[in-house]
Amino acid sequence: MKIYAPILLAALVSGCATAYQDPRPLDVQQAELENSLKELSGQYEVIDARNDFYSFTKFEAHTLVVSRQGNGAKFLLVGKKDALLINGHDCKGRNEPDGKSPWLYCATEKGGFFAPVVERVRIDQEVGAKGLLSVEKPMQVKAGDYLFNFHESGSGRPHYYLLKKRPAVAE
Repeated sequence: MKIYAPILLAALVSGCATAYQDPRPLDVQQAELENSLKELSGQYEVIDARNDFYSFTKFEAHTLVVSRQGNGAKFLLVGKKDALLINGHDCKGRNEPDGKSPWLYCATEKGGFFAPVVERVRIDQEVGAKGLLSVEKPMQVKAGDYLFNFHESGSGRPHYYLLKKRPAVAE
């Protein structure tokens, strides 16, 4: 019985370590990424936020700009005194059949932040500060709202921004 325990443990651990494989056909993945980039690129006003601070400094974000960068995206979060640029690559896009809920997730370069996601929310949810030590109330996000979130490297702290999309400017 002792001989089988290491084999069983190795099998269990290797099963947990496999990378996610998107089951959608490649053409569907590419079409949904293209649609998500098209639908979600633009300028947004930040109307509420949770964990809007870095290195113990309040950031006070007021604008998010999402722009295409090849098959990736750039996320520029503009604060009161500074700006934060997150370069995304290896992006994945999804859209519900109703076409009303695009979602964009990207991997990121090194730079202190990872896993940026911008989406038009499908269902009402509560995000942000939760737990015994939290000082902020969770943020209410309604279906149809735009939400941007990412995590800090090291701490894994999530940052959430409720957005209002600005109309495109005609040239």
